[in-house]
This record gives sequence, structure tokens and C-alpha cells, in this order.
Amino acid sequence: MYVYNRLYKDLSTSQSQRKNGVKVNSTLVMDKKIKSNFNITANSELAKKIKLKRQKLKKVAKSLKRHFVGLDDIIDKVIKNIEAWYIMPEVVMRPVIVNLWGMTGVGKTDLVRRLVRELKCSDRYLEVQLTNKGTVSGGYHDSLQEVMTTSAIEPGEPGVLLLDEIQRFRTIDETGCEIHDYRFQDVWTLLSDGKFSSDSDCKDSLLELALGEKYWIDNRNDDDNEEDSTENGSKPSAKAAKRKKRMRIYHQPYYTARKLKRLLKLNETLEEIMKWTEDKKNQVVYERIKTQDVYEGADYSKLLVFISGNLDEAFDMSHDCQNASADADLFHEHCKSINVLSIKSSLRERFKPEQIARFGNTHIIYRSLNSASFKKIIDRRIVEIQKNLLKRCWVSISVDKSIKEFIYRNGVFPVQGVRPLFSTISSSLESYLPRMVLLAIELNSNKITVYYKDDYVCSEIDGKHYKIQYDKGDIDAIRKNIDINTRISLAVHEAGHAVVYASVFGHAPPEVILHSDTNATTASDFLAETYGYELNKIAVSLGGLMASEIVLGKELSTLGTYSDIIKATRSASMLIRESAMGDFISRRALGHSQESNDLIANHDESPTDEAIEVMLGEQKVRVTKILKENLQLIIAITDTFIECNKIKSTELEKLCKSYSDIKLKPRTKALVQSVSPEIYKEYMSFRKETLKKG
Repeated sequence: MYVYNRLYKDLSTSQSQRKNGVKVNSTLVMDKKIKSNFNITANSELAKKIKLKRQKLKKVAKSLKRHFVGLDDIIDKVIKNIEAWYIMPEVVMRPVIVNLWGMTGVGKTDLVRRLVRELKCSDRYLEVQLTNKGTVSGGYHDSLQEVMTTSAIEPGEPGVLLLDEIQRFRTIDETGCEIHDYRFQDVWTLLSDGKFSSDSDCKDSLLELALGEKYWIDNRNDDDNEEDSTENGSKPSAKAAKRKKRMRIYHQPYYTARKLKRLLKLNETLEEIMKWTEDKKNQVVYERIKTQDVYEGADYSKLLVFISGNLDEAFDMSHDCQNASADADLFHEHCKSINVLSIKSSLRERFKPEQIARFGNTHIIYRSLNSASFKKIIDRRIVEIQKNLLKRCWVSISVDKSIKEFIYRNGVFPVQGVRPLFSTISSSLESYLPRMVLLAIELNSNKITVYYKDDYVCSEIDGKHYKIQYDKGDIDAIRKNIDINTRISLAVHEAGHAVVYASVFGHAPPEVILHSDTNATTASDFLAETYGYELNKIAVSLGGLMASEIVLGKELSTLGTYSDIIKATRSASMLIRESAMGDFISRRALGHSQESNDLIANHDESPTDEAIEVMLGEQKVRVTKILKENLQLIIAITDTFIECNKIKSTELEKLCKSYSDIKLKPRTKALVQSVSPEIYKEYMSFRKETLKKG
């Protein structure tokens, strides 16, 4: 449109000048018209190219969404952020950096690999896992430039680099001290502007290519002369003469040609360089040695860089890997509270601020999969199995709902993603298919129905039922094998947590689970960290211990309170030593600590020890009072756990209403990521009273 307006303006001006008797240079007007027509054509071609590439990206997005479950919003964000790089790489001046964060098994690496395949740029793709000891992929290297040099990605050309499992790489150790001597320090140069620092060793490498080859040529010529002459000085043999007559097409080996192209930054193809004679090669080398651009670092400014990792500091629930009974939807909702600021705060535990800045601001955060996504994955995998079986064995298989429920119960670990689930599908369904198919063939049938009943994987063929395999399922077996004494011990403990939770927070916990023979879980809401909230957390942590002592006596209390005491002590320590929520104002650091910010800490921690004990003791008294006032509720929850392994919030609300005077507020989804709803209410009350006083 801009070019069209300029052309219209030029023509209008010339016509106006003619009317006013002004002499117009017709050649100049024609030049402007030709130039404008050229620009219109060029812009039209560019617009067509952009349109086609955008359509291609839309197709890629649709294809990715068909393959991945529950990642539609992630895929949309990725496509949006790579659009400029894919459509017009020539305008990209520095690497496009996209960070992918999430727990294991949610599809970070697989999404990048499939995206590269869909964009048909696998020949320009490099995947690297960095560690402080070296790279775990692509051989052993000390610098990222070495890795890039040996890759298929050419400097100055678009390519895709995946820095995977970045959590294994760090420049700040666990104590907060800076790590100075580590490999791959040039990764920060690449992430900054895509250009590595100047290479002063380049000249030596080039001279080695030119002069080193001269020695070997001279050595080969001596050997040829010896072979060509006979003992009496007669003519060379027919074989030697034939070899001299033969004209060689390629004079440089592939490795040398590749090295020349990289070091000299040549535009020629590898095949053209391989055809250079030694004289031609040396001529080019000596000419290029005199130019400065040869010594400049390799330019990878047109890279698309994906940084992928699991940050346990941000995804704090990722440690709960043993919990197969947890509500996947609860973890999914919790992930909503993790944002860019959470990620940058977690990165601060591993990297310096100036290094975190080089990650950029494009942080795409994966949520854990919800229950609907897990079920959809099970359905998809079963459909794939059915299609494959029909295609290869001509047998149609129908899978009953009971099998899907069995797979979900034993295969879904919410914080571990899809890998355990695929393993369970393989062991609980696929491994039994050969026996079922053989049985169907023997019965001259091509239809099988698979179902699960009474701890057996069964099949129905021609109206007859067959027990294929006894399979209780690993997780089902653990749940069923909890003896009555262990179950009651765990139930009393968890009842204590649940009762205290309901009392101090005013609503039931999301769920309470007995998920193994030695563990149980009271799921919690993830609220803002305030003084009152931390005190309530301490109380809930102590609830299990005190309930066991009150109901079973101290001698029969289990040692499973270890993690609860750690949580309570950590919260009290943070309040007293870190947040000045006690009688001490200064920040207190432990005497053995070596953190880099200890210069702004008081190292005399002994006075705070007593304060922490006092705080924990006060909460113990508080918890004991709550539990003794709600003994019937503890018994009701314990009795319920004798029959089942999980109590949902709605059931807990009914129990509280029937067996206690605890007044509960209705639960809402907002509780999962609330920022202490009482803060606004308290502020408005304070504001009103203050303004009223004038």
C-alpha cells in the first residue's frame, strides 16, 4: 500500500506540474514508475511467501495438537514465538530463545523433536545436554562452540538448538557459592547475541592445513619417483604411467573441505572445495589469512534455541513421586500458580542474575496432566493397539472400561507424567495379547473382548470367558496388602492432620490418602506465605504426631512423623531466622553456612534455637487442644479409612458436620492458588477506621 501511494503521488505531482506549465523530466518520472512497479512486485512476492509459511505453521500446530494430549495452549505459545524465525529468518538479528519448564514426562523434549520434524529441519537440528562435567550427548567437549562446530548447523544460517535437562548445569552451587571453573562457559555468549568470541587460534589451524599438506605431498612424490624407476634406470611401469595419466576430480578430502569452509567462512559448497587443487587451496588460504573477518567468532545469531528443564524449586510437588493415589487434577490446578517470577526465582538458585537475563522472558510453563488427559492418553494408546492388531493379525479387539480403570489406578503417577503410564499399558495389556490372539486363532475367531475381573485379565471369545493372567496390579496389591494394624496407625495419623487442617484453615483439605504401606498424604492448598499461614502449616504438620499420641499412646506412635517434624522446623526456622517474625530483627545464618550473601547475616544462631522450640511448643499445645475437642471426628475418619484409601473433601465436610462443631467454609477452586483472601478484608477495615478518625 505504501509503494502504491508513493507511485500515485509521483504521477499526480507530474500531472499537476504539466498543468502549471512546469517542465517535467519524463525520464525521472518513468524511473520512479519502474522502481515502484518493481517494489510492488517484490512486496507481492514477499506477502505470498509470508502467507504460505503462516499456513504451514498452522498445519504444523494442528498436527502437533493431534499428537499431544493436553498441550494445546503450550503449542500455541511455541508457534507464536517461533513465527518470526520461521517466516523471515533474514530479519532475525539474535537467537530466538524459548524456555520450556515442567515436571518430567510432560512432553517438553518430545514437542521440540516433533516440531523440528514437522518443519523439515532435522538436518539443521542439534540436541545437547549440558552438565558441569561435560556434555552427555555428542561426545566429550569443553565448550559449546566445539559442539556447534562439529554439528550440521552452519554459521549464519537458521538452525534449531535444544539445550535439554538444563537443571543439570549450574554456576551457583547448593550452598549459594559461585562456581568459577566449569565447562561450557561460552553458552552465555551464544545466548547473548549468538556470536562466539574471536578465535586467535584460527591462523595456526589454517597454516597447518596449507603447510602440513605440502610435507605429505612432497613425501608422496618421493615414493612415486622410487616406484616409477627401475633398478637399471629403465622406463616406468605401465601401471605407474596409467596412474600419472589419470586426471583426478577431487583433490581435497571431505574433512579438509569441511574444515576449510568453516575456518575461512567460505560461500562455496563442500563439493566445489573438494575439487580445489593444492595450489588453489593454498592461494585461498593465504588470501583469507590477511582478512580480519576470518578471526571473528562463529555467528549463530539466526538460531532458534529451546531451553528445557525440570526445576524442582518451582515444581515443589515433583518430589511426591511415590503417590499414585493423588488427585491429578489437584496437581494440575497447583501448576497454575507457577509463573515467570516463580521460574526466575528458581533459576536464581542455580545461576547468576546476569546469566538468568540471557534466558530471556519467553518462559512457557507446562502444567502436570489432569485426569482427563491421562484417560485420553489411555484411550489413544488402546486405539493404536487395536489398529495395529487388526492390520497385522486380522483380529479385532474390544477393550472394556474395567481394563482402562485398572491401567489408570496402577499407571498414573501425577507428578511423573506419561512414562509410568505407557509402561503399565505395555505390561498390563500388550504383554497378554499374544496369548489372546493364539486362543482366538485356535477357536477360529477374529474377535476378542478384554476385561478385568477379580484380579484377573480376562478375555471373551465367541461367548466363552477365559482367565488370561492373574494380575493384581502393583499399586492395587500394595493398597490391599496393608494389614489392619498398619492401616489404623496411618489412619489415626492422617485423621490428626485432617482435623487440625479443617480447624485452622476453616475448610476441608482437598483429599486425604493412604497410598502405601508406609506412607500417607493429606493434600494441602497452596496459599500465600504469611505469618499466620506458616503457623497453621506448623500446626497441621504436628497434627499427625499428636493424634497418634492421644489415641494410641506414645509407645505405639510410629516413626513416620520424621518428614512432618522437618516441615514444622523448617517453617519455624524461616519465620524466626529469615523473616524477623520473632524477637530477632537480623537475618540469622547457621555458623557452618557458606552462602555468598552471608556478609549480610548474623552468624550467632544459638538465641534463635530457643525461640524456634518455643514456637513449636506453642503450636503443639494448640494442636493438642484442637484434637481433644474433636475425638469423635478422629474416630469417624479412622473408621472410614479402614474401608478405603482416599477421602475426598466433600466426604470430609460431611464427617465434620456430623461429628464436630468445626464450621467449614465451602471449598472453591480459588483456594488452590489464593493469595490469602483475608488480606484485602483486613486492609479495607484498617483503612476505614483510620480515615474515620481523620
